[in-house]
Amino acid sequence: MMAYLRRLEDLNPEVSLSDLCQADEWAKEAGGSVFAEAAAQTAKLIDLYLDSQTKKQGAEVLEEYFHCLSEDAQRLLEAGEISAPVQTTADNRTTALVPRQMNTALDRCIVLNRGTVPSLLAKAADAFRRRNEIVNTVMELAFRVLWKLDAKQADDWFVAYFKSHEGNLDPDFIRDALTIALTQPSVSKEFLEWTCRWCGDFGLLEHWPTVVYKGDRLLCRHGIRAWLAAHPPRTTSLAHLQLMFKTGKIGDEAMLAWAESALGNLGECVLRIMELSKTMADSQEQDRFQGALLSELRRLSSLFPAILLAADQILCRPNGPVTFAMALMGLAGQGLEQWDNALLEFCRRVIRRTFIFDMRAGRSPKETIERLTFGDKNAFLFATAQLDLVTEKFDSIKQREMVIEILAPFYASYRQAPLLAAETTRRYRKLRWLLHEDYLRQALTAEQFEQVKAMDAVWEISALAGDARKFLGLQRNLQSQLEIILASKIEFEETIREHRLRLIRKILSNEM
Repeated sequence: MMAYLRRLEDLNPEVSLSDLCQADEWAKEAGGSVFAEAAAQTAKLIDLYLDSQTKKQGAEVLEEYFHCLSEDAQRLLEAGEISAPVQTTADNRTTALVPRQMNTALDRCIVLNRGTVPSLLAKAADAFRRRNEIVNTVMELAFRVLWKLDAKQADDWFVAYFKSHEGNLDPDFIRDALTIALTQPSVSKEFLEWTCRWCGDFGLLEHWPTVVYKGDRLLCRHGIRAWLAAHPPRTTSLAHLQLMFKTGKIGDEAMLAWAESALGNLGECVLRIMELSKTMADSQEQDRFQGALLSELRRLSSLFPAILLAADQILCRPNGPVTFAMALMGLAGQGLEQWDNALLEFCRRVIRRTFIFDMRAGRSPKETIERLTFGDKNAFLFATAQLDLVTEKFDSIKQREMVIEILAPFYASYRQAPLLAAETTRRYRKLRWLLHEDYLRQALTAEQFEQVKAMDAVWEISALAGDARKFLGLQRNLQSQLEIILASKIEFEETIREHRLRLIRKILSNEM
């Protein structure tokens, strides 16, 4: 086994699957008695890797790249295009090869968009960071042996290494450590606390996202497992999640499918709470109204923490933050489908009136179709093909309705952004009113209100709704600059991650 580890000093060994299996067998036979010798050889291997020419050149490229960005930021600051960076005395870096984050998300987007970094330097920096995503290292092979020798000693060794190299941990080292930790049934609280630090470092997320994504997976698995142990499932969705963990079907695809389905359930729960507010609760219906409202709030409180723990699966999707924000407004799952159907029906009525008004004004149906297809030639030809070939007019109401069905999606896409912005604003105000302490105190009995008061998730959703509304407003505003749109996405994602890490730390502290 030691010969296998020394063979890794080549940094580019030819290790086959049979070699890996054989190394695992040797490690199981050797046990923890030779762990110290294997750990010393692993530490030597780490030093060799970090001292390799590839890592040195990559560090030099990134140093020059960050220096150019710093000069661009200073130039834009002097021109008044960005705000002054926030000066902090503490160094908030958790790893090496990551600059200190002192500018806001908007300022960072402006610097990247308007900077003057040479093209070749930017490509070299991207290539070196891309290497972290796709190239495996020999450290992963050595770490695998350490965990096979003795999981407890390996965990302690990693935590000690993290402490001794705090602020100077190489992203490749962290990635490989997390990769092997993901294969273990359990890791220590200290290991998870270090993972929380990395996942909370937004500079690391920006420059080395693979490290944070792997850390997210580790926190998600252990966080949900601990949360399910303390909170028996109350809904079908949570029972499904518990079954997934019992059967070990917790891969990325399975967790993403569950998170998307759970977000739909969350949106439908928010929608039902809004629908309940329309009920005229007289003296005879008061008990039924209070019971239904309390039931929905309980469902919301039990479902949201699990969704927050699995939010990394949603956030890594291109449209993930928007999906999460829409769910908080009840625009997910059945709620979104209902709103889309209502929008299409509204567009059908508008188009129907437009045909009637244009007919009275002397405009032909062909002219109306041309206006409502917004320059799409294929759609225009397809819609006009439904007209009478000679008169170019409708020869029946049925024919007109067929054309309306063709034009409705085009007009809906044109009106969707402003109407959706107005809808999210309306729902945000209604949600904040419904989840306000004064309303709940009046709507529920004193005993029921005390139960709701202990539901932290209800108040957390109410707080997140404000950030979601602001984010969606900037995303839907066609007048917003590109930097503002990207910065709003980054800020909202950071907000969700902060809530998620706070919940994970609370769960882990209670567990331990």
